[in-house]
Amino acid sequence: MDLRAVIVDDMELARKRLVRQLSRHPDIEIIAECANGDEAVHAIQTRKPDLVFLDVQMPEQDGFAVVGRLGEQDVPEIIFVTAYDQFALKAFDVHAVDYLLKPFSSDRLDLALNRVRRKLAHRTGQIDPQIAELVRSIKGQVERTRPIMLKVDGNALLIRQAEIDWIESAGNYVKVHAGKDGYMIRETMSDFEQRLDQQAFVRVHRCTIVNIARIREIRPSLSGNYQLILRDGHAVVMSRTYRPRLTALVGEL
Repeated sequence: MDLRAVIVDDMELARKRLVRQLSRHPDIEIIAECANGDEAVHAIQTRKPDLVFLDVQMPEQDGFAVVGRLGEQDVPEIIFVTAYDQFALKAFDVHAVDYLLKPFSSDRLDLALNRVRRKLAHRTGQIDPQIAELVRSIKGQVERTRPIMLKVDGNALLIRQAEIDWIESAGNYVKVHAGKDGYMIRETMSDFEQRLDQQAFVRVHRCTIVNIARIREIRPSLSGNYQLILRDGHAVVMSRTYRPRLTALVGEL
């Protein structure tokens, strides 16, 4: 089976090196070389390759963002290429067929290609469930890093969700706490909650939503409620009725 491949790397020398290594494999046809995310998305959507060697670290858009821009039907088999172990682990977390840790040997490349060949040999013609999960996982990660817009005093403020510590209701407003700053937003708590990443934020009280990553300590109280100590030292109350949601995300308390 001949495989049509696209190479994506912002470094020309890295692309050339991979081209040389792939020349040992007569069944691999390189149909495009891309130096950035935009070129990669265009090549994948128009050329429909079987396989993409996708560099993780690129300016403006990394390799994961490239996948996040594709539809499930557009995503070929992907071998992520990275110089850092933490990105290699993330590649497996999002169900890539394999990763290559720079600098990689010809033997390691052979192993990755054999995995792709075996997988494609068993493809049924339908969308691969693993590919579909790859796209959904990465799209979710892209959503979590996307800024959220706050309308403050007639102005539009963009803030990354990761910067938000907690949110509290205040009458017809919500107050968004981000570090030393607090922003009053005319919006209901329920509507604002819908705009947040449901895997990163949790409602802990009728009037309070917390960024899970900001929780430092969970203290039970005699009333059956809990006190959440945030990393900045602030304490908020978690009602026992909201305990199951936090437990589902972080484990049994």
